[in-house]
Amino acid sequence: MGWTKEHAIKALKFSRSTLNNKIRAGLPLDTADSELMLAVMDMIEQVQKMVERSGDATGFDAAKWLATWIDTPNPALDGLPPSDYLDTHEGIQIVRRLLAQIESGAYA
Repeated sequence: MGWTKEHAIKALKFSRSTLNNKIRAGLPLDTADSELMLAVMDMIEQVQKMVERSGDATGFDAAKWLATWIDTPNPALDGLPPSDYLDTHEGIQIVRRLLAQIESGAYA
């Protein structure tokens, strides 16, 4: 996505010390953090498919686009960035729905 480790920790609301300890020890992420990473990967795939369905996706980098979009204040979210919604399952669903609305033109 082009994020630094520090930016990813902040955007995904990971515990810096826990993450660093897990990296040092070679341990996997806990279930909630793993699910969040999978959700972000699914969103990247969702964006890629959206662009492919709308035309030629040659040269389009869905991960970088999502990284920028997810950090940008969004009027549909009362001016908050979508990254502020990634800390709950419901919030992740809101972000996914918003991406789908962008594709359908129902974005408000």
